[in-house]
Formats: sequence, structure tokens, C-alpha cells
Amino acid sequence: MIGGYEGDLAMKIGNMDPRKFLRFVAKTAHAYAIAEHGLHAFEPMLLDIIFGRSQAICHLVGGDPRVPELTEGASTAELYLGSLTLPEGEFVSVKFQLYPLYGSPIHIIIVGKAKGP
Repeated sequence: MIGGYEGDLAMKIGNMDPRKFLRFVAKTAHAYAIAEHGLHAFEPMLLDIIFGRSQAICHLVGGDPRVPELTEGASTAELYLGSLTLPEGEFVSVKFQLYPLYGSPIHIIIVGKAKGP
């Protein structure tokens, strides 16, 4: 019950450009990978997206098609570092979920090509 009102309640906050949100996701994943691996552990692939020089965001920033379950007691954001092996080499990836408490989408980001083992 909100203010004595029972029933569905909706509120429009404003329009959001999904490209700007995905750029935010890319920036967060890039910063997290640097914090965990260091500045020279991979060749960055997100810089053109981060600086707005490329609109090809979905080539490197995607999502998990499964709808996640609500996570009781979860933190505000969940980030996990991973790797992806392709014929072109080993790539650093980040799994990012903002507000997992509400079952929000999970984003998978290819951050860069790994250097070394």
C-alpha cells in the first residue's frame, strides 16, 4: 500500500537511450577488468564504444537470454571476471548485473583480447 492506494502503480521517469545505458555497462566492465587484471593484461576493445566513436555496441556488449531469479540480500551490482576462448585467441569478459535483487538482466561484455597466459 502506498499512501493509502492499493493496486497497480506506474510512474514515468523519462526516456532512456539504450545505447547510453550500454555504454555505461561497457565503461563499468572495462574499469572492473582493469581493477582486477591490471592495465596491461589485455588489449582493450571497448574504447571506441566508451568514447562514443562507435555505435557497434552489440558486437561486444550483450546479454544472457535467461531471466534471472530474484536474489534475496544481493548487493547493488554483481560483477564477475571471466574468459572466452575463440579461434582468434583468448578474450577477457565480464558478467555484469545491476540490481540483482529485482531480477534485472545480466550483461556479458567482451572487454579485450588477453595478453599472455
